[in-house]
Amino acid sequence: MPAPPLRWRPPGDDPQPQAQPQVKVKVKAKAKARPEPKPRHQVQARHQVQALPVQRRQHLRPEHTRKRRRGHSSVLYVLATVVALGLVTVIIFAVTAHSQQRHPSTPLAQPSAPKLAATASTAAPTTHPAPAVAQSSLTKAVYYLHQTDLSVNYLTLSSSDAQRMVNADLDFVSNGSGVGFHAASAPAQGLVAIYRLHNHTTGDYVYTASTADRNSLTHASYVNEGAVFYAPTAPASGLIPVYRLQRGTYHCLAVGTLPRDAAVAAGWHLQHIVFYVRH
Repeated sequence: MPAPPLRWRPPGDDPQPQAQPQVKVKVKAKAKARPEPKPRHQVQARHQVQALPVQRRQHLRPEHTRKRRRGHSSVLYVLATVVALGLVTVIIFAVTAHSQQRHPSTPLAQPSAPKLAATASTAAPTTHPAPAVAQSSLTKAVYYLHQTDLSVNYLTLSSSDAQRMVNADLDFVSNGSGVGFHAASAPAQGLVAIYRLHNHTTGDYVYTASTADRNSLTHASYVNEGAVFYAPTAPASGLIPVYRLQRGTYHCLAVGTLPRDAAVAAGWHLQHIVFYVRH
């Protein structure tokens, strides 16, 4: 067959090339390779290890793993022990400091006057020269009353007051004229005030020359009735000691050593010398 004749075309009149159609080719993905099954004896061994108790599983671990875990346990035990000891030490120090704040340490108390008087009950009091003014001031009669059952004493400078207590049906009696000893009615050189305190609940009377003793008795439900008379608290020639004794919640006075010994034999506890007087 003859070829077609050639035709002349002006420049720029060339026909556009036709696009070739794209053909999509589907590629099948490769199937994943299935893992090879483990031997049956290995699978059974793994299930047997998981079914074992924890204690027995630890023996199946490597030796270095077991040693490392044992080392960790020892370190933790030591740390816990140190922390516990530190907490105990802190608690002990805190309790000790708190107890010292509530109960501060006090120096040892010196032997009290009652004990010294009790040990030297038979010894005569040491005599010292008393001022002349004090000796000459002990001229006022002090009426000395006591109860028949409790031996509680009532001291007064007034005879009418003494008679009132006798007539009050309080079992107060007097010996003879009722005058027990002589003291002073006003302060003077070498003399101190002797206070009378009364407990209205028990009916007890207490006599003291000490301010601290008076304050302590006031806090113990005793009423301060004021100074009754004045007397020296230091021994001197010609003076007689007046002792205070206690039995239970009651107090009594003993003028001289013989009444004091009789009261101690009757069960009274000797406290101390309150003051000195003149017969």
